[in-house]
Amino acid sequence: FTSMAFALKLRSKIYSKKGYMPRIIYSLPFLSIIEQNAEQFELVLNEVGFNVDTDLLLKHHHLSEIYYKMEENEFEPDEAKILIEGWNSEIIVTTFVQLFHTLLSNKNKNLRKFHRLSGSIIILDEVQSIPFKYWLLVKEILKELVEKFDSYVIFVTATEPLIFERQEVKSLANREKYFSALDRVVIKPKLEKTMMVEELAESVKLESDKSYLFILNTIKSAKSFYELLKVKTEHIGFLSTHVIPKERLNRINKMKRGKIKIAVTTQLVEAGVDIDFDEVYRDLAPLDSINQAAGRCNRNGESQGKVIVVSLKDDRRRYSSYIYDDVLLDITEKILKKHECIKEEDFLNIIDNYYKDMQEKMASDKSRELLSAVYKMKYDSADEAICINDFKLIDNSYPKIDVFIEIDDDAKKVWQDYLRIKEIKNLFERRLEFSRIKVDFYKHTVAIPTTVENLPPEVAGFRYVNINSLEEFYDSETGFKCEGVTPIW
Repeated sequence: FTSMAFALKLRSKIYSKKGYMPRIIYSLPFLSIIEQNAEQFELVLNEVGFNVDTDLLLKHHHLSEIYYKMEENEFEPDEAKILIEGWNSEIIVTTFVQLFHTLLSNKNKNLRKFHRLSGSIIILDEVQSIPFKYWLLVKEILKELVEKFDSYVIFVTATEPLIFERQEVKSLANREKYFSALDRVVIKPKLEKTMMVEELAESVKLESDKSYLFILNTIKSAKSFYELLKVKTEHIGFLSTHVIPKERLNRINKMKRGKIKIAVTTQLVEAGVDIDFDEVYRDLAPLDSINQAAGRCNRNGESQGKVIVVSLKDDRRRYSSYIYDDVLLDITEKILKKHECIKEEDFLNIIDNYYKDMQEKMASDKSRELLSAVYKMKYDSADEAICINDFKLIDNSYPKIDVFIEIDDDAKKVWQDYLRIKEIKNLFERRLEFSRIKVDFYKHTVAIPTTVENLPPEVAGFRYVNINSLEEFYDSETGFKCEGVTPIW
């Protein structure tokens, strides 16, 4: 809430000095945390007496509900879609993808909101999630936005990645003061050897009065570890993107309430998911990811939490190597191996050294090529030269396909609605009708590798697992059963 409170104060100051009221664009890296942030903003606004309609607070991402209400007027879906995509609201909660693909696009759908960036206050939460290869590009684009469009940019991050040099930004908090006062958690690297998942499960000693979070790098390793651990304990839960979103949210809420004392997950819990465990085990990852994992440990400072970093492997290689850049892993490992125990007060200095090493050892070629395309206004390319349309904030190099899981009666009803909509001949009307059920439809959808041997049948243009064949394709605890391929994430 601190960043939003500051943005609201800045908004009032801009109004008194410049005579206009800037909109606030609150941007986050992941869909999973948009809903929880928007809900909290709505609670606060209601508490202070605002009538929260969509003209005041708007959520916008590719799965947004097509709903727009202003005072007593509820707009039809086609009108609502235009208002939502045009960011017709005072406060917009959206994704990095929506924001940066508006700044770097020539598509009408994206450009519909471009003018809303002028004079706005843009909050970039969890800004360290932006891949290093785009740091230079993001820096130059944001500088232009601030200088030419009179916009304001607020970074929210515990680790302050060096997208901008320290002297180029104004710090709103004394980070040294805050970090030196913290003593909630310690990081304990256990990297003397690389171990199999079975070895970790064997070595872990679970105490009944503590809660544990295990964050693994791939879906395969997380599933294997979960199966090994669940024979040792009750109150255990599993999370990955192969579990339908509806059930993922249910499990996260159980974790928040303490109903799940032991959780095995992939990286999806690292940024912004408000869960708290006494001890966190993290498979080796870049240092900023480990720092994010530490944020799920002893958040309330009730005792001293521990984050234990291990290095896991399969029969071929380390799981970390399937996911992360080798240079980042090498930098991280060299830093961690210098310490037996890292106190929270030392995190800041260590993470600063990590970012400096990263800048020295990693190239910014991708950013430079894209910036060259921007300066030339080269949106498309007839050859293999880099163009603006090559900008993809989310890496799609791991090909996936969506599958609808008919897991219960609610899902069955949604699927029947989908089949009815597919029969509509008019394309515009069909899209409009689907927009009404889109949110519920994707609550029951998972993305799986396109190369799985057990790809479900295609029905009405969508891969579909019906309720009668659930056991063949879907496990109620660990999600979709991938055969013939190693699921990464």
